[in-house]
Parts: sequence; C-alpha cells; structure tokens
Amino acid sequence: MTLFLAVIAVPRLDTVEGTELLRTLASLRALDLPVALVEVGAGVGALSRDPELTPDGERFLAVLTQDGITAQPPEALDALLPRARAILRLAP
Repeated sequence: MTLFLAVIAVPRLDTVEGTELLRTLASLRALDLPVALVEVGAGVGALSRDPELTPDGERFLAVLTQDGITAQPPEALDALLPRARAILRLAP
C-alpha cells in the first residue's frame, strides 16, 4: 500500500510551516488516505517527546494521534520510502 510520508527534520513545529504540515496530514487522513511521520536529524523528538506546537498544530496532532498516527524514529525511513506516494519534508 502506498502512503504519504512526512519527514520532519526540524526541532520545533510551532511555526506556520509546522502547523501547515500537520494540517495537510490531518486533511489526508480525513480523506482516508494513509500517512506516516518520521523524525530525522534535528527533528528527532519534535513530535515524539514534548512537542512545541501552535494551538492549531496541537489540534491537528490530536486528530492524527486519535487515528493511530505517531512519529516514527529515523530507522523507519528505509522501510517507508519505497511505499511513499509522495514525500512531504519539513527541513531548515
């Protein structure tokens, strides 16, 4: 099954870009499309630890979490890349 893969390589998501990424993923899930999140480099812990988000970002993350979507570690990237229909990358 193909999926939309979000690669997070920034330490904080309390930005317009971070919020937009989470909104896009929540929108894809609302359409019942598969998504995956992977934290890499400076982004490790951006969502899996104590995330710094805007209020909208918190709402979008809650929607994803309720749907079982959680951030995966960098090691998951190799397995997810071949399944990616599209890659959304948030990097400096």
